[in-house]
Amino acid sequence: MKMNENGEIKLDPDCELFRLGDPEYRAMSPLFKWWMPIGGATTGVCAVMFQNSLLRKPMRSGIQRHFIAAVIGFLIGEAGHRFSQRIAAEKDFQFYHYMTLHPEDFPPPKKILFRDYIEPWFPIR
Repeated sequence: MKMNENGEIKLDPDCELFRLGDPEYRAMSPLFKWWMPIGGATTGVCAVMFQNSLLRKPMRSGIQRHFIAAVIGFLIGEAGHRFSQRIAAEKDFQFYHYMTLHPEDFPPPKKILFRDYIEPWFPIR
């Protein structure tokens, strides 16, 4: 954390994601964004196929039920994803609020160079 000339607390740019959120999903891969909806759709289709197997019907019979279950599963997965994002946003806001109230607990990170990790090397022959 840094102080402006006005005396305001300025966080590192990495901490701005706490305050602003990430509506463009810059920090997320597409896999993370879509795994819950696609998983819900897959679960819906598999549930219909399982029900068909229990009723001793061909697995792909009643294809309209497969499509309906896929759409419902996708919507449930999307709702679950939005719920988890909302919970994460609330936690992030609490972290950000704590960081702004207690800047002394969060000093700026020290810049570590690669040369600091290198140990002296002596060839043994």
